[in-house]
Amino acid sequence: MTSIILLALGIIIGVPLGAMWCARRRDQAPIELPPHEHLWEPWEHESKHPVHKGTDRPTTIRHVQVRRCYTCGWAERATHDI
Repeated sequence: MTSIILLALGIIIGVPLGAMWCARRRDQAPIELPPHEHLWEPWEHESKHPVHKGTDRPTTIRHVQVRRCYTCGWAERATHDI
């Protein structure tokens, strides 16, 4: 019986406190990172696959390359059809 009372008390007190904490966190502005120039790694081969355009035989081969920024990890992809 005591555990049920403590559970109910925890819910009654915890829900409003959690809501107040979430509302307080929402009012704070997010921290913005300072702008930077990307420091790129060299291009790397990511994938190569045939492209079928309505025929059984592939009409082109699609090469996808990727490079990432050393600083922030942003990935940039380039696609070339041959």
